[in-house]
Amino acid sequence: MKANNISLWLRVTTSSLALASFTHAAEVVKTCRLDPKTQISIVRDAKVYDTHVYYLIGKDRKKLPLFGNVENSRGSSLHIACVGKKARALVISGEFTANALQGIVFSYDADANKIERLDFAEKSRPNWLYLGAKEHLLIINTNGLGDSDKKYTIYRYTRKSTGDATIENTNQLPSTVAFDANTLYREDLK
Repeated sequence: MKANNISLWLRVTTSSLALASFTHAAEVVKTCRLDPKTQISIVRDAKVYDTHVYYLIGKDRKKLPLFGNVENSRGSSLHIACVGKKARALVISGEFTANALQGIVFSYDADANKIERLDFAEKSRPNWLYLGAKEHLLIINTNGLGDSDKKYTIYRYTRKSTGDATIENTNQLPSTVAFDANTLYREDLK
C-alpha cells in the first residue's frame, strides 16, 4: 500500500471506530413501573469480558451508576426482578466489587413523591421481598452460613426512614399478614 492509501485507510478506520463508540447505546436490561407515573430502568454498557457497567434511569431520565461511580457499578451475574401487586419494587442482586453479592431494592413512596433505595450485601441472593404499607422486608435464606448461625437474614426497611435498614437474624420466616410476599430467588431453598 502506498503512503496516501495507508493514510486514507487509517482516517476511515479511525472515523469508523469513533462513530461506533459514539453511536453505541446502553442496553435496557429491565424496566419496572413502580407506580402509574413512575418508571425506572436498569441499563448496561461498557462490556469487558463478562461484566458491564450498570446504571439506573429514574424519573428525571438521568443515567446514574448503580453504586455511585462507574468503577463500583461494574458487575456480572445479575438477577433483576420487578415484583409486587399494589406496591411495586425493583430488586437487583449481582457480583460487583464486594466479597459478597451486592444488591438494591428500589420502591416508590407516593406520599413523599420519591424513589426509595435499600442497599444490601450478603453471601446469598435474596429469596423473598415482603412489601407492606409501612415497611418492606428483604429476606435471605443463609442456612446459617452467613454472619449468624440463624437460617434467615432479614433487612427491615421502614418507609419514611433515613434510608437505613435494620438487620436481624432468625430461624423463622416472618408472617405474610399485611404484606405482599414475593418470591425472588429459589435455587438455595432446598
